[in-house]
Amino acid sequence: MSPLQAGIATVDITPYIGIWLAGFAGRKKPSQGVHDPLRSRALVLEDGEKRLCLITNDMLSINYETADEIKAAIQAECDLPPECVMINHSHTHSGPTARKGVSAVGHKPDDCYMEVYVRKIVSAVTLALQNLQPARLGYARTPVQIGINRRERTAEGGTRIGRNPDLPVAPYVDVYRIDSESGAPRAVLFTHACHAVTRAADNYFISADYPGQAQAVVETVFPGAQALFAQGCAGNINSEPVGGSFEDVWRLGTILGGAVVQAAATCRPEAEVKLGSVLRSVQVPLQDPPSLEEAQAQHEAAEARLRAIEQEGDPTQIRIQQGTVNWTGRVLKLAEDGAKNLGMRYDIQAFALNDAVIVGLAGEVFVEYQLNIAKASPFDFTSVLGVTNGCPAYLPTAAEMPFGGYEVQDSMRFYGTTQLAPACEQTILDAAAGVLQELKS
Repeated sequence: MSPLQAGIATVDITPYIGIWLAGFAGRKKPSQGVHDPLRSRALVLEDGEKRLCLITNDMLSINYETADEIKAAIQAECDLPPECVMINHSHTHSGPTARKGVSAVGHKPDDCYMEVYVRKIVSAVTLALQNLQPARLGYARTPVQIGINRRERTAEGGTRIGRNPDLPVAPYVDVYRIDSESGAPRAVLFTHACHAVTRAADNYFISADYPGQAQAVVETVFPGAQALFAQGCAGNINSEPVGGSFEDVWRLGTILGGAVVQAAATCRPEAEVKLGSVLRSVQVPLQDPPSLEEAQAQHEAAEARLRAIEQEGDPTQIRIQQGTVNWTGRVLKLAEDGAKNLGMRYDIQAFALNDAVIVGLAGEVFVEYQLNIAKASPFDFTSVLGVTNGCPAYLPTAAEMPFGGYEVQDSMRFYGTTQLAPACEQTILDAAAGVLQELKS
């Protein structure tokens, strides 16, 4: 182990008023104001031989194309290779549309904003590197729960988005405290698994949602420190409530922030550290498209529905249904081509920090992945993030796939793929185990 150095920087990524917000396709107008700012934060750690950079963003998500662009720019300007840069998004549904190239039923991203967004992230890393100083690192976990599993069962045996207290959550927050040599906190990184949907589709104000308030609480308690929220595996975990008020945002963020402060107070930072990183891409299996006849029928039904909605004249519903037509058209093309054995790129990354490890998984990952990876981990302390380095799809478990529902079936319209095959879960768990074993050896 070697003496630790750390650098931290924060930049404002709040977009202009009038940009379309992401996360809810049913919004009828662009943003009308700014409730609280959005920020990108970069934390750089160095052990004398290796540098790691974790970037957190008050944004919904990005795709692999954008993540690769950011990492390439960071490598060119900061000499940090892609495996040493991890990009996480808080998944706030009150931030701008930012997934370049995704054929969704929502609004297209603003290219001018996206160019500035990429440059600002690179700037944050540059500033963090300029701010490297001797540091100490500690970590701790404390109980907290601000969300609930949303996979509510229906009388017909299916699933809808609602509340299901019988299914798992990750009822804790993991905290990493980085101190100066004098013992004053410089950065507090924390992760909790919960969709940032305290405000819903009827909100038209830009906001970081509860993660923004939680970060504000931490920075108030630790003056001079910068707080970084990283989203956990919250694919099936919603905030309690969904579609609440900004008072609810304040309440949930304050509850989470209070737990972070409690955990940070129990950390025992050490000056010696050994860092490691691994980035691995695997192909996860997708289901084959339906038969040509079935795909044709689905596409024709979607087109007929679009014509009916066009007669009604609601531009929001027309846009949503046009997205469905586009998706069924892509599925039809796959069926016409006789596509088989389809796969999807899936990135898994991990940072080792002494006896702790931070695992970054792409996409909207079900919380069971987080719990199972942590349980099987060879490290003493394991944190698992979702929405990291890209967001290609929801990642349900094999056990949940038979129950269907939005995450398993309907979300594919947004992400543009066929449904994931049940084998995807074991593929990801095996790959994550291999990454962790490589880091531990």
